[in-house]
Amino acid sequence: MPLDDIMALVGVAVQGTLALLLLVVWRSLRARWTLLLSAGFIAVTAQYACVALGHYAHSPGWRDPPTTLNAVFALAAHGLITWALIDYVGLPRVWNRRLRQATLSAFGLALVALAAGVLTRAAAIALIGTFMCGWAALFGWAMRREPRAGHGIVMLAVLVYPASMLGALAGWFSTEVAGISLIVPHAVLGMTILTTGLVRAQASNLRELEARQAVQAELERINQTLELRVALRTAQLRETIEGLESFNRSVSHDLRGPLGGITGVARLARDALGQGDLSAADRLLAAIARQSESSTHLVTSLLQLARSGEGAVERRTVHTDALVREVADLLAGATAATPQVVAIEGELPDLQADPALVRQVFANLLANGIKFSGSVPQPRVEVGATRAPDGRTVFHVRDNGVGFTEDEGRELFVPFRRLHADRFEGHGIGLTIVRRIVDRHGGRVWAEGKPGQGATFYFSFDDQASNAARREAA
Repeated sequence: MPLDDIMALVGVAVQGTLALLLLVVWRSLRARWTLLLSAGFIAVTAQYACVALGHYAHSPGWRDPPTTLNAVFALAAHGLITWALIDYVGLPRVWNRRLRQATLSAFGLALVALAAGVLTRAAAIALIGTFMCGWAALFGWAMRREPRAGHGIVMLAVLVYPASMLGALAGWFSTEVAGISLIVPHAVLGMTILTTGLVRAQASNLRELEARQAVQAELERINQTLELRVALRTAQLRETIEGLESFNRSVSHDLRGPLGGITGVARLARDALGQGDLSAADRLLAAIARQSESSTHLVTSLLQLARSGEGAVERRTVHTDALVREVADLLAGATAATPQVVAIEGELPDLQADPALVRQVFANLLANGIKFSGSVPQPRVEVGATRAPDGRTVFHVRDNGVGFTEDEGRELFVPFRRLHADRFEGHGIGLTIVRRIVDRHGGRVWAEGKPGQGATFYFSFDDQASNAARREAA
């Protein structure tokens, strides 16, 4: 069997196998270039089948017309493969359209020339060589996008056929031997693109898997955040409900007592006036005044509690040191405490916060400290500030009063929960106001204490000055 017939059978087997493999890949990827490339290799297989069946001219001249059926399959194969490679390498849209139009025009002109009998074998070989040179350029472009993917080998392989034909034209070897070289670029091109196509599909699937995993992780994070928010809102709602229940109990108890006392004492005062006992009436009216003041104080505290959670927080520079001294002087004037009871440790730093709300915080904490240390021989309330590791300023108000137990400490900031109610007056609202104000500033408040050893209240604001300090520390 002649060598060209053997090579034709090898070409049918190799190119046919590649065509079938590309069809399988197309069914999986559904990419247009795989279908075009499979159609091109089917046409190449048909061309080799024609040669194997003897449908070719033996030793034709360069100016003789090519065998019609063989030429049609060859032109169709190389046109389809060129279209497939234009898609495969991912050219810009403008170049993609231009090269498609050029390929279609060349294919159409070649068919017209073949039908008219003016297409020579040399022209057909030159056109196929031009297609292959174009393939080499396309694979050069592909090397830039996908380095180390084997495109350089394909670029050299597709140039084997044009080089062989030039060698035959120069008389180095026969055209039959040069024609056999066509099997090399087709086989290398098909196997390389088949491999890189599968690698691309695997990479695309991996990216899609990673994207889905990222979306799933984000959804899980959002769900966790949502669960936390729901739990937080549920806790806040539970706290609100408990606060309302406590509010109803406290207001009912604290207002019913004074109002009932006012009613009874007023009746006694009227009777005393009716009997002309002015001194008794005077004492009874003083008791009415005290009861009224207690009720007024309760209503005022409730209004402060409501206002502490309303309105916008207007942040301005608060000169904390001056504010605390002013509040301490006012409390000393309003109570029996001497001005020396409140001591400021060093100079307190400024804050970026709402001045009116900051005043309420210090007023409630200092008033608590003065009240609960009033029963010790030498009462003392200390105010100071330290810098936390995260850059925040942490203020503290410390007293040497009665203190509290660990169980009592858990209820310090609960509305209307009064500690030592049998020994000290109050409505259990002041610390709740403090906590609400600190929360609105994005801060934190907590307390430490022991029975008979006093208590220390700490709080910090998430203010702009603290943020700047944290940035400098970072």
